[in-house]
Amino acid sequence: MKLKIEKKLKYVMGIIDGDFGDGKTLFLTALAVNTFKNYDYVYANYLLKDIPNFILLEKINKPTLLNLKPNSLLLVTEAYLWLDRRYCMKKENIKTTHALFQIRKTKIDQFYDVPDANYLDFRAMDFSNFHIRAKGEIGNGIFVYCPLIYIKNNMRYKEGKNLFVKPMDKYYNYYDTFEITERQPLITSFTK
Repeated sequence: MKLKIEKKLKYVMGIIDGDFGDGKTLFLTALAVNTFKNYDYVYANYLLKDIPNFILLEKINKPTLLNLKPNSLLLVTEAYLWLDRRYCMKKENIKTTHALFQIRKTKIDQFYDVPDANYLDFRAMDFSNFHIRAKGEIGNGIFVYCPLIYIKNNMRYKEGKNLFVKPMDKYYNYYDTFEITERQPLITSFTK
């Protein structure tokens, strides 16, 4: 599989969406495996195995993002945890999206996966320039993906017509699809 990032773009901010288990994080992982040599660092908020220049990010927030090194790849799974549309006016979300917009200037290519691209903060949707929908596995490790077209007037996505199929089974061992990306505190008691 050959994934190519179009370097003619001034920056790359990609969104991959799809239902649970349809290959979103698998797509991000394949991207890391196939392009890590093009970057000084590969940052992600989930554990990637056998990527020599990989750095695990425990949190996605403004201080973390602004400390990323130039010429890097940033992969964020479950991005709605930090870029949820419903909280787009909260201070922390505004700071995080501001940081995302700033790091593009340092040649950090960014890719985010979400169950539905329409869940994302409007600013992230407007700013992204690479959109893919994961359609799931059709058998034998073969996954289907299609381009998404962003309709700026109503801030929604629709599927493009050109599907593409990728053999992805060789990337299964590079990550754990069941890893929890941000642990929430356990509820130990309930009040009535």
